[in-house]
Amino acid sequence: MKKRLIWVFAVFLIWEILILSLAFIAPFFIKNFGGSFPYLSELKNFSYPNWFWVWGNFDGVHYLRLAEHGYSYAQYSQAFFPLYPTLIIFFKTILFRGYFVSGFAISASSFLVSLFLLYQLISIDYKERVAKWAIIFLLLFPTSFYFTSIYTESIFFLLVISSFLSARKNYWALAGIFGFLASLTRFIGIFLFPALILEYYIQNRQKISVVYIKKTLLSIWWLLLIPAGLGVYMVYLAVFFNNPFYFVTAQPSFGAFRTSNEIITLPQVIWRYFRIFLTVSPQSLAFFNAAFEFVITISFFVIILISFFRTRISWALFSLLSLITPTLTGTFLSMPRFVLTAFPVFIIFAQIKNLLTRYLLLSVFVLLLIICVFLFTRGYWVA
Repeated sequence: MKKRLIWVFAVFLIWEILILSLAFIAPFFIKNFGGSFPYLSELKNFSYPNWFWVWGNFDGVHYLRLAEHGYSYAQYSQAFFPLYPTLIIFFKTILFRGYFVSGFAISASSFLVSLFLLYQLISIDYKERVAKWAIIFLLLFPTSFYFTSIYTESIFFLLVISSFLSARKNYWALAGIFGFLASLTRFIGIFLFPALILEYYIQNRQKISVVYIKKTLLSIWWLLLIPAGLGVYMVYLAVFFNNPFYFVTAQPSFGAFRTSNEIITLPQVIWRYFRIFLTVSPQSLAFFNAAFEFVITISFFVIILISFFRTRISWALFSLLSLITPTLTGTFLSMPRFVLTAFPVFIIFAQIKNLLTRYLLLSVFVLLLIICVFLFTRGYWVA
């Protein structure tokens, strides 16, 4: 246990220093801050060094505003779920620091803890070598920097891993509680419910008796907390904004070509991207983003299907539902970030036996990670 803690802390610290260092040197490579970024003056008001305040870019500003002003600050802010800004308020009180520092501290600490729990979870079914390599692939993935940004990625990842680990160790009450909090953090948290129902069946399918049935009902009762988290937020939206689905209907305001009034199938979205490739200049940032989104989404979709045979089915089910659902809005926008929770994919990467393939893939990841950090911290949309 101690060795695991030391190893996880060491690789996290190296990664954190790398990410912050890239933010520090980014202005030397991209001198102009993104002209389309609307919150530059607001972030500069925090009076922090450039390499620090950039981690509040884009969605980060919305979470900081929610923490300070609540959902009344702007129309469509209801697209952002309440747990993370609530935690920012709580930690601001504990740390005696501002909202920005609190948000950053939550993200960094949550990610550190989630890495250790992920190590624990993977080690139950695989050798420690696989757990270590899965973490390395996750850390060096091109959008991993979102784990240190003022985004929900870290806290949501922590809650997902905590829920699966609790279920794996037969602590179903804890699994339900963590799932409840996950669905208060992001909509896709509700997919822990079918995934953990499946996990319970996998663990207990050999036990059939009256006592077992009673135990099953008690355990499933705790898992009902997972959809209850979303239900709490929907009740809040219904009472204060007369629209329990406001978090859905507000989505088109935050994403190009995103729709909330119809379901767009995966083939339709793929066709949209082919049209982008044929009409947008290959030298443009728009082409890079489209290609990045397309390759990541399709690759993860294929690998998740493979993970149904190479990892636990419950993990794969959660990952598949989490990946497919955002694409139903008609775009792969933000998918390179959303796939970070699909941890079975990183387990598949960790099982690559050919060293040349493994290191080549990691090299591509590192190169794209550098590019993405440069772009994000200089105010250009990445995911």
